[in-house]
Amino acid sequence: MTLFSAPPSNPPSNSKLPRITAALLLAVPLFVSIPPVSFAATEVESNEPTAVDLLSLPEEQRAFFQDGPGLLVPTAERARTLALEEAARSEWMARFLADPDPSTLTNELTEGIARRKRLATADFASPLDVRWQLEFLNGKPTERIVIDCGQVFRPLELWEYDAPESVARAKDGKPLRGRVLVYQPSLGEPFRAWRRTDGKAAIYTDDMLYWLKSWEEFGRPVPRADLEICPQARRIDRATGISGLHNSGKYKWSEEREDGTVVHYAGTYSERPLPIGRATKGETLFEPPSDLVEWARAAALTDVPPAPATLAATDIEIDFPRREGQRMVARMRLDVDRAGLTAVKDGEREVVKVLARASIETAGRVFDEQRARFRAPSQPPLPTLPISIEQSLRPGSRYLFRVTLEDEGGGGSVEVARAITVPNEPAPSTREFAVAESEVIPAFKVASRDSLYLLPPSDEVTLGLWRADALVTGERIVKVIFLVDGQPQLVRTKPPYQAELRFSTIPKKQIVRAEGYDAEGKLVAADEFAINQPLGEFEVTILEPKVGQRTSGRIMARAQVSTPDERRIESVEIRLGDEVIAKLEKEPWEAQVTVPTGNEIAYITVVATLDDGTTSEATRFLNAPENLSEVDVDLVELFAAVTDSSGLLIEGLVAADFTVRENDRPQAIQKFEPVDNLPLTVGLVLDTSGSMAGSLTEAQLAAVNFLERVLKPKDRAFAMAFAGRPTLLIPPTDDLGAVRLSLEGAQAIGGTALHDALVAGLYYFRGRSGQKAMILLSDGDDTASQIEWKDAFEVARRGGVAVYPIAFKVPFLTGVRNKLQDLAQATGGRVFFVDKEEELASAYAEIERELRNRYLIAYASDQLQKTPGFRKVDVEVKKRGAKVRTARGYYP
Repeated sequence: MTLFSAPPSNPPSNSKLPRITAALLLAVPLFVSIPPVSFAATEVESNEPTAVDLLSLPEEQRAFFQDGPGLLVPTAERARTLALEEAARSEWMARFLADPDPSTLTNELTEGIARRKRLATADFASPLDVRWQLEFLNGKPTERIVIDCGQVFRPLELWEYDAPESVARAKDGKPLRGRVLVYQPSLGEPFRAWRRTDGKAAIYTDDMLYWLKSWEEFGRPVPRADLEICPQARRIDRATGISGLHNSGKYKWSEEREDGTVVHYAGTYSERPLPIGRATKGETLFEPPSDLVEWARAAALTDVPPAPATLAATDIEIDFPRREGQRMVARMRLDVDRAGLTAVKDGEREVVKVLARASIETAGRVFDEQRARFRAPSQPPLPTLPISIEQSLRPGSRYLFRVTLEDEGGGGSVEVARAITVPNEPAPSTREFAVAESEVIPAFKVASRDSLYLLPPSDEVTLGLWRADALVTGERIVKVIFLVDGQPQLVRTKPPYQAELRFSTIPKKQIVRAEGYDAEGKLVAADEFAINQPLGEFEVTILEPKVGQRTSGRIMARAQVSTPDERRIESVEIRLGDEVIAKLEKEPWEAQVTVPTGNEIAYITVVATLDDGTTSEATRFLNAPENLSEVDVDLVELFAAVTDSSGLLIEGLVAADFTVRENDRPQAIQKFEPVDNLPLTVGLVLDTSGSMAGSLTEAQLAAVNFLERVLKPKDRAFAMAFAGRPTLLIPPTDDLGAVRLSLEGAQAIGGTALHDALVAGLYYFRGRSGQKAMILLSDGDDTASQIEWKDAFEVARRGGVAVYPIAFKVPFLTGVRNKLQDLAQATGGRVFFVDKEEELASAYAEIERELRNRYLIAYASDQLQKTPGFRKVDVEVKKRGAKVRTARGYYP
């Protein structure tokens, strides 16, 4: 195989070369001298590998060809081997992996393969990632340059390798280098090698691509935007041989190799490429080594950390227990040998913890990934720890199911991979296994004596009633008490130990606990977890003592800490003045504090630290005089859209054009700006009740098209579906492809929990700054919610989120029209009444225009923050016929 990409767009007229083969589409630079050279090459027709579905092979053979060793096999030999029968292929593999140098004590080839796989896997998760392949074949690069310009380029890296000393050096004496540019086409996809056939547009962000197209067409001699923002952009110009988007090289040449292959080159710089090894044979960074024995010797010396202990996984099976919408649930279940697990402290008890990382691969990419933690008491030891991982997949498709298990106590690990074909109908296993219904992370079966495990809910937001299940083993426990926030709600004295628990109507953090007692009333075992934990920005809120409280003696200091996604709290310190009273590592964040007697001013500070070292703190003054009382200086922020008498948006307004009144008192505007540069969070909340059948696909398509138009790189979106209950499809993300995929499996069936969906959707905006907008599409009134409309409406008024209801095919003279109209007016949004599928696009276009043409108005209220109740806000524009849409008020 030779290198690089497609031939010149206009090959010589006398060219007799046949069309380029698929094997030539890998872009791999040769070793060349500095400065970097960009080339394109084609060769005459070669043998294409036989089309074999690798996922249809036995696991040992699939792993050979997909997970490393297959990269060492030349293309033609690979094709011949894949065409063999299974037994013959196994014999060939055994010969290939035989010791290449029997005179040594070890098999350098198998040792080299193991070390290079460990090296690559330590840095990159999947062999689908071209960077994994580079490290497996070539080891660590001489230089790996990460292009850190997120405004300009997609994730982008430049890898460079020095040529072996046997290769002649450049005229300047510097070592020759091979270079390859790798990039991530979109979030969630593996990195791939850049090819000239991709075009340079493939590595730019969408925004930068727009600016560069404009620059090439109209902007010269104005400086290029990418060069102004990113100093590394010139390096990418040199590495690709393309300045800007389309400026290509200035020369071409051809050469004929000894095997008769004709190669055409084109480049920007004058240096010709020099190959690795002998000048008579080119060799690229992705080609199998020409000398396998030499590769094995070098690979066996690869410096890698010691291999982790291997966990034993047994009874591995994959079944398909049920259908979810248009998809089938695939479930991998296995047992981990408990003898290989190391116990760790978890509060007052010792447990074993296993981290599971699961990925689903299909069509050369990672389809989905998930992480889960499994925990069980360490004593008395159980023979095995049952693990179960589920994933919803398309029926009739083939996937590779990978699961890596890691013992968080001892560091041991094991990887299990299985190729699967998803059936069209459920095919559950008959094997007995404790699995909580609808759990993404199924519960493991507790088989120890006298233990209790409380199954967590499957959703992040739990509303109203929820059924709690406690798994109890042994004979001692005869009574289970279920508690919420320390208050008993229900007692069960016989199995099944289940209870309907009632939570707050409005989502807030609450602690669910189950306690198991014996016949004498002694506590035997207990388990607990938190629901509806705050999300979003890192923030500390002091709950006790209250603002302005005058006190002395021993009091309780209590705080709440909200954390960003994917972060955990390392510690929380509670201080009185400069003295550390308590340092806590787990909830509740509270401690007894002794306040000095008398009228001395005192203050309590709570400092939280995340696992990445980030800190946040809050301070509360006690016994302060009136003129030193605590004042909340947060500005009241309003987002306003202004239209003229024709309903057209008015642009170009300034702060002086607006007046703001709070409870009829004039307020001074302290901050004003258009919203162009502010981050935007959009929530798509779509009705998937049975009445949406026949329209759901169009609704999903219109929503996705809207997101693709309106969202910028710094913006986020999430998707939620609701029928009889709300279901989060995907949390806030900037990956539009993931949002699209999350909507694909929705199925129209069930009732309409409109009120619950409104409240649950607002939960995912908590802690997020900038503009916040919810698109709420429904075709009817509520039929299934646990929350009443008046409560849901109050949550919306407090939320600071502009709600844009789309009433789809809702008849006139129905109450839901008035409800949605009131909701939009109260939150600063706008309601749309749509009667046909084709009108959805225009409704989303109107929302798009409004979100990008609003104004941020902020002021500091002149009323005391402790004044309770709803505060009415009126915003007006000093322009005849102008109307303002913004929130009608707020709660302090």
